[in-house]
Amino acid sequence: SQVQEFAQAVERRIPIIVVDPRYSTAASKAKHWLPIKPGTDLALILAWMNVIVSEGLYDRAFVEKHGHGFDKFVAALKDNTPEWAAGITGIPAEAIRRLAHEMGITARDQKIELPIAWTDCWGRKHDTVTGNPVAFHAMRGLAAHSNGFQTIRALAILMSLLGTIDRPGGFR
Repeated sequence: SQVQEFAQAVERRIPIIVVDPRYSTAASKAKHWLPIKPGTDLALILAWMNVIVSEGLYDRAFVEKHGHGFDKFVAALKDNTPEWAAGITGIPAEAIRRLAHEMGITARDQKIELPIAWTDCWGRKHDTVTGNPVAFHAMRGLAAHSNGFQTIRALAILMSLLGTIDRPGGFR
């Protein structure tokens, strides 16, 4: 179950970031608790993407293979700085920047390879699967606000930048 997986992650000292206005049980066990203002998750995600892109921490191979219009995307993110998001979310800009950097470095530099055979969409068989060890678990809160669709869309883009789409652990 999700509760067991969370408990195992805590036990294994996996760095967990909990974004929740409430100091929940999960927040109490996380390495980082971000007490965000309700409904402002989109600003946080945009700022994380701003840092990941501006610092070159994204999965270049994944983005080059599966993305298009990246120059326009970079230009659109320009104003979504951690300082901008701090004023909206209540999360300090330094924390936004530090956690984006941590996610980017982890996804880029700590890839995992699992002995799981699989067949890709082109019919090619593989003996192992490679994953980027950054996972997201989005609860109903993301969709419960008027901008929920755009927030979930931004989360999917963040996952794409980190190369966690369709990989082990990418979305819990």
